[in-house]
Amino acid sequence: MLITQSNFRSICAVTTWLATGIILMVSLASTASAATVTTHLTADDAFSLYVSTDDSKVGTYVGSGDDWTTAYTYTFDLTPGTTNYIHVVAWDLYKVIAAFEGDFSLSDSSCHFANGTQSLVTDGAHWNISNDGFGQNYYTPDEIAVNGSGIWGDIVGGPIEGISGNACWIWSNGGEDLTTRYFSTSICVPEPATLSLLGLGALAVLRPKRK
Repeated sequence: MLITQSNFRSICAVTTWLATGIILMVSLASTASAATVTTHLTADDAFSLYVSTDDSKVGTYVGSGDDWTTAYTYTFDLTPGTTNYIHVVAWDLYKVIAAFEGDFSLSDSSCHFANGTQSLVTDGAHWNISNDGFGQNYYTPDEIAVNGSGIWGDIVGGPIEGISGNACWIWSNGGEDLTTRYFSTSICVPEPATLSLLGLGALAVLRPKRK
């Protein structure tokens, strides 16, 4: 194609339009706030918490605890545009009884837990448990007792402060499997819709008109 002065001006205009659009979308992406999870959890006797985008991989370490009478609070970011997984490794230390409990909440209403809402507690319906590791040989955990009841409520005189009263202590075999267990639940995290719409709208405004 012969490059004329008119063509050259059109090419420059299109190049400027594309560059401006890319810069704008990168700027929007950098300022968009990530969806987060806030959790209050504990385990008898200890746990480690992770977030992953692959249910077969343990994921990124978030935190841990080893005092079951204490509610540990953590907030962590989620990866947009994919399913995220909360992973908890819990284990028994003193060979008496074992269990894990907690509550979880989402900062973004476009995301949802396995129960379809923005809040989740430990229960037998929306968590998987495995004896072998994440992403393998899952089965349904036992709901041993609601927070504040059972042996844990008897020892501390009520619920673990800071954890929802609807949260259940969950484990395998009624808490009598005194070993390590792996817990997983999923979170649906879509791409930020506002970012896509703003980016497309901005490009439409910037697009040069045909003569």
